[in-house]
Amino acid sequence: MTKMEHYNESKPLFWEYDIEKIDFSKDRGLVIKKVLSHGGVEDLKRLRKIVGDEEIRAFIIKNRGRGMERRRLRFYQVIFRLPSKEVDLWLEDPARKIWDERCRS
Repeated sequence: MTKMEHYNESKPLFWEYDIEKIDFSKDRGLVIKKVLSHGGVEDLKRLRKIVGDEEIRAFIIKNRGRGMERRRLRFYQVIFRLPSKEVDLWLEDPARKIWDERCRS
């Protein structure tokens, strides 16, 4: 079972993919990334039930919060108990400047 059936309501997150061809076991990182960077509250709830908080936390740490706007990353810092000093360093990284400018409202 690929578990992508849980994401039928989240098809807009995967607009550039054929959701029927996404294999959760092979594309797990893609699904986590899409939900964390663009998903809503219900998407996050589903992800937490499927993969668990520890896997999500490890994913964010491994990727240093890349692809997530500042507000989301700060939200996840609280929810997933990410180390404050580490998140601060990620957000100060000059490489984020382009992303942060793109996301600025």
